[in-house]
Amino acid sequence: MDRAENAPLPPYEPDYDPPAPEAHVSFAIGVALGRFGANSEGILETAPDSALPAGILFISPLDTMPDSLLHPASATILSAWDQQQTAINSGKKQPVRDWLRKDFFTYHKALYENRPIYFPLSSDKRSFVAYVSIHRWSDNTLQTLIADHLRPAIRQLDGEILDLNQARASSDKKTAAAAEKQYATVKRLHDELTDFIAAVTQCAERGAPPTDPKCPPRKADATFRMDLDDETARLRLRRVARRKWCAGSGRLRRLVWRRRMSLWQMTLAVTLIDSHSHCRSCRTRV
Repeated sequence: MDRAENAPLPPYEPDYDPPAPEAHVSFAIGVALGRFGANSEGILETAPDSALPAGILFISPLDTMPDSLLHPASATILSAWDQQQTAINSGKKQPVRDWLRKDFFTYHKALYENRPIYFPLSSDKRSFVAYVSIHRWSDNTLQTLIADHLRPAIRQLDGEILDLNQARASSDKKTAAAAEKQYATVKRLHDELTDFIAAVTQCAERGAPPTDPKCPPRKADATFRMDLDDETARLRLRRVARRKWCAGSGRLRRLVWRRRMSLWQMTLAVTLIDSHSHCRSCRTRV
């Protein structure tokens, strides 16, 4: 910069790059999950009582179904979405539930350079997605997900199917036709959620199935336990979005991200720390 000799330097004026619109929603999710303080406190060591219980953000496909967006802690997410959705979607309207279920993790994974801190567990078609804060994971996280979120959702669908079956039998053709159309949608969601509950229950109570046909089945059932204080587990978790591992038998250590099936299929896997020599597909070590 040219200036006259002995002239004072001009005052420094920082020029900041504005954050991406998704960043505002991402931060709101972190506040809701108890990872970040709402008032510029930064990263929190302990989640406040006002945060989402158990560090779980459960998203259902419909605003008429129970999910975490109805919790007071999610008010920050809804507010951020109202302010940023136009910029995020190039002027198009999109329900926040759709964006969270289908698009948020792509942004989150890239933001954290393939080291996500919110792990998505999803049903097959991503109609139901639960983001779990890894820093609040506990031994009963999966049981909490089932009891507090998945079971209430399936009970509501059970009730809707019962009501629709009665309407389908109505003598009013218009009512019966409308109920028939609605029944197909609700039944599909019910079947998808039933399979999701079964998969999470198996992982929680008995351990995960093999990650692919090449992996042998586990030798013994065991409840899932993730040890985040284990250095090996931490190293493996850093590769969670880039590596596929075998489900062997032994101590339960970590989560495996299954890229082969879908970037949205998370499998809670049984990992044999001591040896995987019995399985040709998992010879590679961390």
